[in-house]
Amino acid sequence: MGENVALPKPPWEWEQVDVQELIDNKTPEDLHTEYKESRLLAKTPPSAKGNCVKKLTKTVSAFNNADGGVIIIGIEEAKEEGKNYPRGLDGGVDESQFGKTWLVQIINSNISPSIPDLRVKPIKLSGENEEKVAYVIWVPKGARAVQARDLIYYQRVEDQSLPMRDYQIQDVNNRSTGPDLRLSFEIPLGQGNILTQAGDTGNTTPFRISVVATNLSDTVAELALFTIMVPQRLAPTEPTSFHKMNLQPKIALQYTGRNTSDNCRVFQKYHRTPDSPPIFRQVQPTVIGNLNITFKAAYEKSPHYEPLLWIAESPRMQPKSGGNIIVTDGHHVELKTDPEAPITLDDKEPLDYWKNPAST
Repeated sequence: MGENVALPKPPWEWEQVDVQELIDNKTPEDLHTEYKESRLLAKTPPSAKGNCVKKLTKTVSAFNNADGGVIIIGIEEAKEEGKNYPRGLDGGVDESQFGKTWLVQIINSNISPSIPDLRVKPIKLSGENEEKVAYVIWVPKGARAVQARDLIYYQRVEDQSLPMRDYQIQDVNNRSTGPDLRLSFEIPLGQGNILTQAGDTGNTTPFRISVVATNLSDTVAELALFTIMVPQRLAPTEPTSFHKMNLQPKIALQYTGRNTSDNCRVFQKYHRTPDSPPIFRQVQPTVIGNLNITFKAAYEKSPHYEPLLWIAESPRMQPKSGGNIIVTDGHHVELKTDPEAPITLDDKEPLDYWKNPAST
C-alpha cells in the first residue's frame, strides 16, 4: 500500500465496506498493513498514553522508512500460523475524545522529522457502534528516515517493525537527491482577516493572499515550476511574478458535506536563480508571489467555502500537489488545510489532470 502498490481506492478515501473487505478476505498484516485495537487509544491507566504514542510512532517510523503503509485502528486480531489476521471490527473509538486532529498532532509531535503528508481518515461505524469510528492512518514512503518516540529508527520487514542499522538509515536518507517543495496560501503577517465592503457593490475590497514555498529537503531548489489555481468568481489578480495560462479547468471542492465548483484561473511561475533566490530548507517559508481576491459581502450559505490549489515541480523531485480551503462569511477570512477534503480539476486528481491539461 505504499507508493508502488496499486490500490482501487486510496486509503484516505476508505469507508467501512473497504475495511470489512480486508476482514472478509482475511488479509494478514504485511509489509504495508498493520492492525491495532481501539483500546490502544484508551487514556486509562495513566501510562496508556505513553504506550499509545510509543506503539504508533514505532509503526509510523517503520512504514515511512520502508515502502509506506496503512495502520487501521479498530480491529480485533487473530493469530494463525505466526501471522496476525483481522477477526473483525471492535467497538470503535469515541471521536469526540480522540479526534483526527489530535491523532495527527500526537503522531507528528512525537516523531522526528514530522511527516506533512500523513493522512488520517475516521471511518464511521454502523449498527450498534454507529456513534464510534475506526481510524485509517496512511503513512507515505519517506524521503528521509523518521525516528520514533523511543529515539529508534524502525523499518518494516514483512509484518514486523524492526530497528534499523546505520547503513539502512543512510540508505533511506539518500532516496531523494532533489528538493522537496510544497506551497501554501497564507494571509500576510499583520494584515488581519477582516474584509471591507466596497460601497454598494455587494462585494468586498480586494483581499491579499500570499503564495509561499517551503523546502523540506536539504537539497537547495534553484529551479522550480509553481502552478496555482483559483476560482474565477474570486476575480483573482495575476500574482506577482506569475503569468496567466490559457487554461480554465473546473475546480471542485467537497468539504463538510457540501460541494462547490467553478472554472478556475491558472497562474504559473518559473522560479530560477539568479532571477529569484534559491529555496533552502528552512523553518520560515519563502514568499514567491501575492494575489488579490474579491469576496461577496454576503453569502446564501454561511460560512462559504472556496478551494485554492497548487502544484510544485522541480528536477529530481516527484511533482507535489495540495491546497487550502478559504472559509468566509463575507466579513472575515480563514485559511484551512484538510487532506481529507478532495479538490479536483475537471473531476480528476490534480496531478492526473496536470499530466495532460486541455487548453481552452
